Amino acid sequence: MSFNEQGFVNISPTRVKKSHSRIKRTSFYLLIFGGITTYITNNYNTDLQFHYKPTVLNQKAIENCRELRKGKFKPTWFLPTSFLQCVYGAKFDPVPYVPFERERVQLKDGGALYIDWGPVFSSENKENTKILLITHGLTGSSDCNYIREVVLTAQSNGFRTVALNMRGFGDTPPIETPKYYNFADTSDLRDVISHIKSKYPKADLYGLGISIGANMIVKYAGEAKENCQFKALVSLANPYNLEKCSYKIEQPTKFIYEWSLVSGFKRLFAKNQEMLMKNSHVQINPEEVLASKRPREFDDKFTRRIHGFQTVDEYYRSVGCEPYLKDVKIPVLFINSLQDPVIDKSIIPKDEIKENGNMLLVETPQGGHIDWFTTRWPKRWAYWPAMEYLLFVEDYLKNQNQY
Repeated sequence: MSFNEQGFVNISPTRVKKSHSRIKRTSFYLLIFGGITTYITNNYNTDLQFHYKPTVLNQKAIENCRELRKGKFKPTWFLPTSFLQCVYGAKFDPVPYVPFERERVQLKDGGALYIDWGPVFSSENKENTKILLITHGLTGSSDCNYIREVVLTAQSNGFRTVALNMRGFGDTPPIETPKYYNFADTSDLRDVISHIKSKYPKADLYGLGISIGANMIVKYAGEAKENCQFKALVSLANPYNLEKCSYKIEQPTKFIYEWSLVSGFKRLFAKNQEMLMKNSHVQINPEEVLASKRPREFDDKFTRRIHGFQTVDEYYRSVGCEPYLKDVKIPVLFINSLQDPVIDKSIIPKDEIKENGNMLLVETPQGGHIDWFTTRWPKRWAYWPAMEYLLFVEDYLKNQNQY
């Protein structure tokens, strides 16, 4: 490095030229990227697609929910594809801080799980404050960004929130008995609902489920029929039929999603392995389970065995909520992306939903699996119509004669 008479660093013309060249080249690439992205985002369909039986409930829901009435979902400009939406949601979307109050729930079979209560503003902390029970995806928990963002959005809309963690999930303690979580069995959910209702008997209970958590609460509603304890539900990215989903996700182009799922499965297995191995009724080889490369392989070597199913497909069929849709007696809003990399659009049971006057299905042409990022700085769009719908149903049920 050399200095001139004034004490400034001498910079050679060649160095300046190279620096300018790099800046121009980078700017050119950014311009091209921005141009392509702008072209894509301005030239694809953003119209919502509605499927429903034209009941007063469904028609008024669309009229009274701003996001549904607008009829558009436009992804964030730099997340125009389902893959980018999923990557951003999994790797870059920050996890907001929520000061949860954790509670252990004793289950009827001797096991236990944990629920996390979100804080309630003092002015709203009443015994009859409406409650939103939130259920997570296949390997999720209240630790996840998408669950915590539901909590914050629901709080701002006047809900007392409680996030369910399935047995041994997230940062909760390992399972206390050899019985593991089972998405085909809604008994744990029923125990949690009973606990919540006993704790707050004057409060109305609503539900919001994401992915397999959506499938679970809808299945429960169909099983319970007129005895369902929820006032209304929102189902986001519901898989409906796990048997069909399992074959779709085995396509070569879906390998990254398969890898993500099976990694999560194995992480949960390893955490709870000590107690699981005490199940004397099932022969499980931990090394084979942890060597699984695909979700179906993991479920064959472990999940279907520990729950007593003869085949993986038998287990998958028992999980799906599709056969129970006809028996759901409460209002339900379904939101699914037609570009969902995990749930193929052919799996969404449009006809069954349209036969039930309590159900409203909204399909977005864009979006990821559980990710619908919108606005310049990404925000999760699906939670906006979800809250609007639940608040509408609350008013509709109280003032039905006015609609």
